[in-house]
Amino acid sequence: MTRDRFKELQERARQDAPAQVVIDPRTLPNDDNAHTMDILNQTEEVRQSINRLEERIKHLNQKQVAVLGKTLVSPEQKFELERAIDEIKEHINALRPRIREIDLSVRQYEKSENATVAQLRIRKNRCEQLKMRLQEVLHLFNNTQVEYKRRVSRRVKKQLDLAGQNLSSEDVDRMMESNSEEVFYREINPLTLSAQNVLEDATSRHNEILRLERSIRELNDIFVEVYELVSMQDSLVNNIAKNVETAAEYTHQGNQMITRAVTYKKQAQRKTIILILVCIGIVLALLLLILILVMPR
Repeated sequence: MTRDRFKELQERARQDAPAQVVIDPRTLPNDDNAHTMDILNQTEEVRQSINRLEERIKHLNQKQVAVLGKTLVSPEQKFELERAIDEIKEHINALRPRIREIDLSVRQYEKSENATVAQLRIRKNRCEQLKMRLQEVLHLFNNTQVEYKRRVSRRVKKQLDLAGQNLSSEDVDRMMESNSEEVFYREINPLTLSAQNVLEDATSRHNEILRLERSIRELNDIFVEVYELVSMQDSLVNNIAKNVETAAEYTHQGNQMITRAVTYKKQAQRKTIILILVCIGIVLALLLLILILVMPR
């Protein structure tokens, strides 16, 4: 069975997500502004692509609901479902190099001598938004497919009950979980035509679930790769931000030391002036005393 790691990874992303910093690129220097706008355009294209992916997932869900409402499913309808899932997989595979490109751009810019904290913050902000958005969409796909599988199992059990094959929910779930495509033929011996038809439908549904499981597993692997890719970028920018904060702290400490030095210098100057004034006062007092003594009475 495919392990559902979407909730775990989504919770980790929420915990690891840094505070959002909003910076207007128009306030940056001209070169930084042009470079930042290029990155913003790239991330906007990826965001729109993720939105289109979400629409495809919702459309697939509508098709699956319609198929569940039918007594018999035609090969054409099954083909449409498989094609819709393949298109979603292709769409996600197309997103992977785009996110890698953004990640590589950040790492290259980090090594540049012209790197600025403002641009790094902007890119970190946008990449974090893309990561969370992609997680939401893939989480939506995972939830819809898990729900579809649950409804298929419930439908198969209902049909088997109507055909006189009284199986518990646990038995049906166990057979649906099996990786064998012939599990229903091995465990059920249909005696009537209706039971045979139900068995064929159950087997068809089971094979559909197996294909669905493979697709979910592939998408889950893709999701983990994308998550780690963007998380690597977050770690990179966090380290840069930490270095910048450390440098800022050293600068602040240096400013405090300079301020104290200036204060000490001013105090020393005041003391020197006071000492000079005292000396002048003493000299004047002595001169006055001498004049008084030498003056004739």
